[in-house]
Amino acid sequence: MYCNYFSLAEPPFSIVPDPRFLFMSDRHQEALAHLLYGVQGQGGFILVTGEVGTGKTTVCKGFLSQLPENTDVAWIINPKLSVLELLDTLCDELGITRETSRSVKHYIDVINQYLLKAHAAGRHTVLMIDEAQNLSGSVLEQIRLLTNLETNDKKLLQIILIGQPELTVLLQNRSLRQLTQRITARYHLEGLNREETESYVRFRLSVAGSNQQIFSRSALNVIYKATGGIPRLINLVCDRCLLAAYGEDADQVSRSMAIRSVKEALFPITGKTPGKAGVYTFTALGVVVALLLLAILYFIPVPRNFLMEAESGVETETLSGFVSAIASKNTAAAPDNTTTAPKNKNTELKDETRSPTAGSPESPLNLHESIAGEQPVRPMLSPDVQASLTWSKTVVDEQKAYGYLGSMWGVEGMFKDKSALCSSIESKGLKCESRQGSWQAFIDVNRPGLFKVFNPDLKEKGYLIIKRVNGSDLLVLADTPQGEKWLTRSDMESWWRGDFVYLWMLPPYKAALIRPGQPGKKSDWLAGSLSQIKKKWKQAGDAVFADYRLRTGDTVDTESANPAGHDITAIIRFYDSPDELDMEQQVRLFQAATGLADDGIAGEMTQIRINGELDDTIPLLYPSISRWLVAQEQ
Repeated sequence: MYCNYFSLAEPPFSIVPDPRFLFMSDRHQEALAHLLYGVQGQGGFILVTGEVGTGKTTVCKGFLSQLPENTDVAWIINPKLSVLELLDTLCDELGITRETSRSVKHYIDVINQYLLKAHAAGRHTVLMIDEAQNLSGSVLEQIRLLTNLETNDKKLLQIILIGQPELTVLLQNRSLRQLTQRITARYHLEGLNREETESYVRFRLSVAGSNQQIFSRSALNVIYKATGGIPRLINLVCDRCLLAAYGEDADQVSRSMAIRSVKEALFPITGKTPGKAGVYTFTALGVVVALLLLAILYFIPVPRNFLMEAESGVETETLSGFVSAIASKNTAAAPDNTTTAPKNKNTELKDETRSPTAGSPESPLNLHESIAGEQPVRPMLSPDVQASLTWSKTVVDEQKAYGYLGSMWGVEGMFKDKSALCSSIESKGLKCESRQGSWQAFIDVNRPGLFKVFNPDLKEKGYLIIKRVNGSDLLVLADTPQGEKWLTRSDMESWWRGDFVYLWMLPPYKAALIRPGQPGKKSDWLAGSLSQIKKKWKQAGDAVFADYRLRTGDTVDTESANPAGHDITAIIRFYDSPDELDMEQQVRLFQAATGLADDGIAGEMTQIRINGELDDTIPLLYPSISRWLVAQEQ
């Protein structure tokens, strides 16, 4: 109902899990680190708990996406099963064949045979059970017995239990003490803090296609206090807030709208609203407790040290060091082309370069260096030199980081934080975007970015400014005589938790979404821009592809004509399309040529691609199709 009003492509606050809306806060990242730490051990149980709606399933999906390739996972999401049903489900998940006549002994035998073969093949098997608080005592005991399947040096099955706080209470039962003693890592997932709540709301709006500040800061304060930072409750309240703003014909959600939406969305769950007396009593009690805790922490050194060490739930140095090693090892083992976007339509953008080995004559990025002007020559770094690149040489403070980011767009000055930079660039038609996602999500944007990083070994925070990408190599701006330095992706992988900031040039009308057929400047800009790109591509493309006789419908010699991995057929189909073609179809053709999902809607990512193809002065991580064609022509 409100999507068209706010120029949204889809509802941003649906409670249905969608991987595109995956938001990993610091708390989710820490829970993920515990999972990755535990799963690399020698077996046993890992326990992750959290209140309803805190994002336990989000952590599970993030965990599954980061597992090593030699790991097989059985994920059980409906744990209300009998012992036989559980074993049968485990066999289904792992693809284990079994006889028609089944017993517990038969299941254990076939599972043991499977695990031994997997271990011999160098594979690691994980059983992950969601909503584990619903498991019965007998099923939990059978799960414990599965961990008895082992070799001389390793448990054959790693088990992860994920559930609500009731799971912790259940495991305190004396009859389950043997299972409890086998838990090697624990983590309790809390709600988001105030800053994370605001980032979460803006992130979901941006994924849905909005660049507008729809929620006022006072409204966000109300939402955070009412929901306690629990993502599912935030979704319920924000959805109601947008409906309220739509009903009042308002451009922004106000504090009063947020208060009313909280009452409508949340208090029916509890059946009453909090009275003032209750609030005052709770506040006074909280102040007293806080003062007592501060006194204990300040005047009694032993408890203070004990509490600080106990925060993480496991030994801090062991955990952070091990997780860093895992991340570095997994990243270093990945092939170079993992940094380029896949050739499918699951994401809005794909990597346009698929660059060959850095330094090779046909490398598109080397061609781009000659186009962009003065670019540093990348030295051939030995493994020893690569290993010597340290945190202190590449990471800068917040003020320098935002200054570097602005300078790449011609905005000079020192900015104390993101808000200072963002406010100073509005008059130049630029927009700050903050996102939380994977390395692939950053590559898809194809704009220089600021990474917020944390070194778990040094316990220090800092910022990386990534200027360019070539395969698994990154050119970062740094405090060196040259002003920049080459890193490998593995050098920084263990530091980064998925937060990045980038700038992009807004269209003249500064709209969040364009739908074909809309009147006025929006559709005029879209039609004019696509027409310019068609002419630009055709001028260079006809010369580049003439020797290969590449035309729509002909066989495409992509290996010889296209070392960058572009879809040449789609490129030619776009620039050869007739001008009288309706706008939606033209948008679809452009999206297909640039690797976007061809839905015919010019969302933010489509606009970013259009700007990158039109303006050769815009800084990019790797060449646009326009720049690649010009380089090939030369």
